[in-house]
Amino acid sequence: MTLYVSDLDGTLLNNEGQLPRETAKILNSLIDNGMYFTYATARSFSSAGKITSALRLRLPVITYSGVVVGDGVTMRYEMLPKAELSGLFQALEKEKIAPLVYAVIDGVERCSWIRGLETSGILNYVRSRDGNERMRPVDSFQDLFTGEIFYFSHIGTEEKMRHAKKLFSSVPALNAHIQQDTYFPEDFWLEAFSAGANKARAVQMLKDQLGADRLVCFGDNLNDIPMFKVADESYAVANACEEAKKRATAVIASNEDCGVAKWLYEEYE
Repeated sequence: MTLYVSDLDGTLLNNEGQLPRETAKILNSLIDNGMYFTYATARSFSSAGKITSALRLRLPVITYSGVVVGDGVTMRYEMLPKAELSGLFQALEKEKIAPLVYAVIDGVERCSWIRGLETSGILNYVRSRDGNERMRPVDSFQDLFTGEIFYFSHIGTEEKMRHAKKLFSSVPALNAHIQQDTYFPEDFWLEAFSAGANKARAVQMLKDQLGADRLVCFGDNLNDIPMFKVADESYAVANACEEAKKRATAVIASNEDCGVAKWLYEEYE
């Protein structure tokens, strides 16, 4: 049995960040016929779930780049040890670097940020989620670092994100990386989370859980490469970054051409 796992943004989704109707139709037909399919994304469960609501998924999904895996009822988080983050908290406050902080607070997943210290990228992110109950504006660094933290992200210029990455990378418990925004090329995203968590580990765990004997992955960006390395076969869409293409088994049609769905249709049928 084969487990198929696709990235979302830039891979399964089109350039507007939407799931094409043709992709949903093909995938639902294949899933109904028994195909084991899910996705692995840097998005939250909430954000990804809204965009992929047309899919009749039956498997757990991988979110926050492998930090959170679940189906909305049962969720497994890779929490960060706060004792090892105290130096980072102090450095961020000293330099007034205020990232988005994702944590479970009183049993509820929340995303916190400091009002007045937002970058333009964070402002865009927050405004796009107006009305989302997860969003939690705060007024101090003390409040920013509340709860059981499992993920950090920051959005801004490449120069500023590289500087911030140095602070996060100084913490052994964290894995930090930067990549260009799929939809706003002027922005770069910094992500930081448990050093033991990534898409590769998450897909392997899911493969073992399901008893699958083959893993096929699809992606377009640098954070998909670890997943490519553990897959039996990996496919980069035509619009993928060059590094992902080099690491892939082959290159398929682009996200705009429903490349993943069409490849799966040919393969599975």
